[in-house]
Amino acid sequence: MMTAQNYDKPYNRFSTEFGYGVSIPTHSISNTTNGAYTSTAHFNFGVRYMFDRDWGVKTQIAMDQFREGENTGTNFLRLDVQAYYNLGRAFDLVINTREQFGLFAHSGIGVAYSKSVPLDRRERVGHFIIGLSPRYRINDMVSLAFDMSYTFNFKQHVYFDGQKVGSGDDFVSGGFFTPSLGLVLSLGSERRHADWY
Repeated sequence: MMTAQNYDKPYNRFSTEFGYGVSIPTHSISNTTNGAYTSTAHFNFGVRYMFDRDWGVKTQIAMDQFREGENTGTNFLRLDVQAYYNLGRAFDLVINTREQFGLFAHSGIGVAYSKSVPLDRRERVGHFIIGLSPRYRINDMVSLAFDMSYTFNFKQHVYFDGQKVGSGDDFVSGGFFTPSLGLVLSLGSERRHADWY
């Protein structure tokens, strides 16, 4: 059993996070085909700052390419800001697993720049994102992260297949689920420790 003194060791406030995964649209996919338009080229990069051991904030840039063929689909370049909460500490997961596993909940808002491939049309799309992120500590500087996020787009004037929604300024809401796997690099302190202690 770990002592309180060991559990309360220093931690890094700053970390950088890299991830790769897939994004799977859940609605407003297409009005003309039955394609899935899954993005198999999801990339994300973010920087996180922890105010204390429980709460932090992360800014992230992410890219998705929703495709079903060469001349269909949409490209999304997204930027968001999210609050992070350390569920692993709240549930005593960290201390019960001898500091090997952590768990964060996160949520925030952002904006995406999207482009329809067939129409060569660009637009800005506001979105809300929510998710869970389990962590496995490899060492005091590096952790493996599995993230499960859902992104809700407030207004899309094109479907994920790239075709326009109706006529004029008609729009739909859109959404997609993103599982991803990545690395977290803890930065910034002379005595390096993972950031969820």
